[in-house]
Amino acid sequence: MEHIPLSSADKFEKGVVTSWEYVTQSELMNVALIRIDGRYPDSGYMINREVDSIVQVTVGEGVLGVADGSTVRLSKYDQVHIQKDEAYYFEGNLEIIYAATPKWTPEQTTQVD
Repeated sequence: MEHIPLSSADKFEKGVVTSWEYVTQSELMNVALIRIDGRYPDSGYMINREVDSIVQVTVGEGVLGVADGSTVRLSKYDQVHIQKDEAYYFEGNLEIIYAATPKWTPEQTTQVD
């Protein structure tokens, strides 16, 4: 077992996103608490090149958009699976739990238009 209190999480702020990364000893997965107030990314889409992720909305509501032009409305307690190499964006005022496997790192993520 590994206990990771919020006070030990790495906090990052970039534009409309505030993230608390819960760093674990495992290379198999990791989890972050993320607050989004607006659109992320501000244009185009994000693609995770090496990880699948599960996203659960804990607070708020918004939209998850994908590259084929479709969108999914998200609200509290909704969950989505984002597959590796799937282009997506978030828009709204949301707090989400973002769990990734294998462990997510910034270098694995690409922004595309």
